Amino acid sequence: MPFCLLQSGRVVWPADDCNRTDSCKRKLHYLYEASGVHHDQRAGITQEVSSADGLEYLIQHYYSKDPSRPHKPHVHIITPSDPQRRGCQLSLSFSVPIRKVFQELEKKGVTCDTREPSVLRIAPVPLYNSFSNVHHFIQTLSSQ
Repeated sequence: MPFCLLQSGRVVWPADDCNRTDSCKRKLHYLYEASGVHHDQRAGITQEVSSADGLEYLIQHYYSKDPSRPHKPHVHIITPSDPQRRGCQLSLSFSVPIRKVFQELEKKGVTCDTREPSVLRIAPVPLYNSFSNVHHFIQTLSSQ
């Protein structure tokens, strides 16, 4: 399947340029490196050094349960903390019903999905998302 790499809104490699296997492998490697995804050739696995790690930290920092403020809404991350077990997706369990939170996030351009009654799933995929997208999500969540 042909592909192209977009860099700063410009096409760097057109799809029809990928006619040699070696050329494609180099381009895919560049694509991984540029997106924050690193490939360990010895193990044959792809490990995401991703914005999911940053998102996990920010959720824990700003939205953990605070015993001194028992009525403050909080978020619990139910996805395993180990990046090898979770990939880039985080499942967030909210202490409040998720429907209104989800609708507000959607209005502000955040793409995610829900599992009623209180789980929001968000996946800051390194290939498409940046830390600024994670920051936007946290800011949007804070405005709820």
